Amino acid sequence: GSIGSGIRFIGVPKTIDNDLMLTDHTPGYGSAAKYIATILKEVICDSSVYDLRSVTVAEIMGRHTGWLAAAASLAAGPDCDGPDLILLPEVPFDQDKFLAKVDELQRRKSNVIIAASEGVKTADGTYLGGNISLGPTMRLKALNTFTSKLPLVERKGETLDLGNSTETAIRSGVTMGIAYEIEGYIRHFAAKHPQLLVYLTGGVHMDLHFSEKIPIFANDFIVPLGLNRILAYNNEIL
Repeated sequence: GSIGSGIRFIGVPKTIDNDLMLTDHTPGYGSAAKYIATILKEVICDSSVYDLRSVTVAEIMGRHTGWLAAAASLAAGPDCDGPDLILLPEVPFDQDKFLAKVDELQRRKSNVIIAASEGVKTADGTYLGGNISLGPTMRLKALNTFTSKLPLVERKGETLDLGNSTETAIRSGVTMGIAYEIEGYIRHFAAKHPQLLVYLTGGVHMDLHFSEKIPIFANDFIVPLGLNRILAYNNEIL
């Protein structure tokens, strides 16, 4: 209107985030809610055919609000009762009450299904999630993209304690930096949890040289191996 044009525009946020201000509901939320409910229903129905004691936690998007996690309740119907617990960011997480509730549920049923928002936090605001950081490939690309002269270095190649060329300096800096970053996390949590077990899986293989006596298990294919172990166990008992 200000430029004299007769064309009018309306902006519609097609997103699954249903907590946008001044928005009754977003177009993407309904389809995402249906997808979550469908997946949870399938998990519940599939787990019910096995006479195994298990607790399944489905982590669902939602850092600050629990719209998507709450949609898991739509899984309830004639064929299942829906998830046994739904954890929302708006409700402070109490570990003792949570464990007591899971124990109570397992006394009544073999399979417990929990829908948990990724934004679940304790009463003091502590998030119970994890951390995300850049991997070696993205760090190498960033050094090339956001500088004017540094080359794009391949991840595989000579890695030294101290690089003796631009290429080895970049590769060694990225690789050693990530290794020390991971080892720093391990030390931090080992101080809090003396019985800590560390599992490294997926992504890029890293050679860690950790001096303290902490069990570290590294396997690039731990997820498919674990699924295969479950399949083999189910075949044995059926």
